[in-house]
Amino acid sequence: MTTLNHDAAARARALDPAGSFLVEALAGSGKTSLLAQRLLVLLARVDEPESVLAVTFTRKAVEELRARVLDALASVDDPEPAAAHAALTWRLAAAVRARDTARGWQLLARPARLRIQTIDALAGSLVSRLPVSVGAAASFIATEDNDDLYTQAARETLASLDDPDYGALVAPALAVLDNHWPNAESLLKDLLPRREQWLRRVVGGPSRAAAEQALSAAIALELSLLPTLLAAPYRASLTDFVRQISRITQQWDPDNASAGALASFDFAQLNATAASCLGELLLTQKGEPRKIFKIAQGVPELKTREFKDWFAELRDMLSDEPEFCAYLQSLRTLPDGRYSDAEWASVEALLKLLQLAAGTLDLVFSEHQRCDFTLVAAAAQRALGSPDAPTDFALAFDYQLEHLLVDEFQDTSRSQFEFFKALVGGWTGNDGRTLFLVGDPLQSIYRFRQAEVGLFRALQRDQRFGDVPLERLALSANFRTVEPLIDWLNAALPLAFAGAAGRLPAFNGLVATRAALDAAAVRVYPVYSGDIAAEAHQIFEIICAVRARRPEASIGVLVRSRAHLGGLPALLAASDIPVAASDVEPMLSVPIVNDLLALTRALMHATDSTAWLAVLRAPWCGVSLAALLTLSTAADGAPVCSV
Repeated sequence: MTTLNHDAAARARALDPAGSFLVEALAGSGKTSLLAQRLLVLLARVDEPESVLAVTFTRKAVEELRARVLDALASVDDPEPAAAHAALTWRLAAAVRARDTARGWQLLARPARLRIQTIDALAGSLVSRLPVSVGAAASFIATEDNDDLYTQAARETLASLDDPDYGALVAPALAVLDNHWPNAESLLKDLLPRREQWLRRVVGGPSRAAAEQALSAAIALELSLLPTLLAAPYRASLTDFVRQISRITQQWDPDNASAGALASFDFAQLNATAASCLGELLLTQKGEPRKIFKIAQGVPELKTREFKDWFAELRDMLSDEPEFCAYLQSLRTLPDGRYSDAEWASVEALLKLLQLAAGTLDLVFSEHQRCDFTLVAAAAQRALGSPDAPTDFALAFDYQLEHLLVDEFQDTSRSQFEFFKALVGGWTGNDGRTLFLVGDPLQSIYRFRQAEVGLFRALQRDQRFGDVPLERLALSANFRTVEPLIDWLNAALPLAFAGAAGRLPAFNGLVATRAALDAAAVRVYPVYSGDIAAEAHQIFEIICAVRARRPEASIGVLVRSRAHLGGLPALLAASDIPVAASDVEPMLSVPIVNDLLALTRALMHATDSTAWLAVLRAPWCGVSLAALLTLSTAADGAPVCSV
């Protein structure tokens, strides 16, 4: 275990008010605390608090950061704490309080002057200030859930088949999709929320050469991962075997195309054709290692003892490498990186359909006066212009803004990335204005919001955001978890993601700062045959044992879905163990839901006496059972509502 001084140099460097930084903060490394301290450092040096802008992705994160800063400012009324980290925060806050007094900010009384916002709120505020230049988006209400609008836009797009102007765009695309309307509608509905990823490529259409270049690059990336799944000695042995068997096959059948493609086989120069031929040579149709070569595979029948021993060794090697075999099997269907004329015509038809769908969505937004945050972000970016051609508004906003801090930067989408670039388009890195970007590429969770973790990794490589140079800092100390669990994670995670080498950022390990508990960090209780009941009983026994040993302990139970809880909720309830759960109890078992269903049935069907009796018995009416009996008797078979 290390001490709390781990990362101290990086944390101290991050508080330099003149520097711009890209901070990689691993899980539990105290990045929120660092952000709060950085905010305090900058606030103590600006003329107005609005000159410092902190941006994050959720309202919860905004409120947490705001609370940290305000609590620090309020703590100045108390004596300086003894703990080093808390004392540093206290001193930074004291400097801000002095600046607050000198400038008359009154931050504690007017906390709204602290500019801490979500990126959606920031974009919305910019759009609302320039309704003319950004178009109709300024008058729309931005909402999170727009599934109904995407569905309507998808349906109206396909309905344009009968339109004399747009039918020619819809018909070819539907033909590509086998005229399967439900499937086409579903595809459009799924793609419209993610249009920021493709719209800029669709408008004007990509050239065939550019599309083939992108396809070839994607194929090359997939191929490059194959050798990483095989140990170096195995790679050398396999390369030698493939070359030898190919040469033997060529001597026996000079026209064998597969043997020709593998005669000079090299993992470093692997192409789609060679990968397909390699899979055909080594694997069965099901992707399992071949047990024997046959003439049917284009290989001569080789019965020498030397070859049989060699092949047996190769077969055993492949049996020990299931991940390699599975990945090689997936590569057998890779395209060659070129489009035929018919394929490219299909691509163009689909691109035109997407462009029509995007335009239709804009009309649907206008009809409902509602939109998604993608539209707001695009409108905000138009308001700012580009780094090379900023608008007057961008110049005015740039004059006000001196320091920008962005949390969870690994979760930015491409449009958000460009938005931030436009926001700091005139910054040079030596003009007193600073950037502070914090994130962890291993914790990117907003793929559903089009997050592009590759953008953060590119910044790590280039160490530059626009014209602003960035100094890289890394925080790896973990303040949440005890040492044995950290050690277990450091050993387990590289193995768990070994098959994704090259596609995920490297995990260099966490550093523990908390002392170990008496108990082991991780203990496995195997439950076989999918016995959910046995699993629930085992978890219940673990909970009881922990509560007996540590009555004050807070225990968390994570399950993949509600069905996997089995009988655990009932076991806990029977033992009077208090539980706070989210989405565990089925909706139909919640009393208020049943009451609302009864009310709905009663309003929709006035003759439904059972529903009316349930409504009258519900808490908001509370009619007694005796009164209900009287009503039912008086009705004498007629609907209760008629009494």
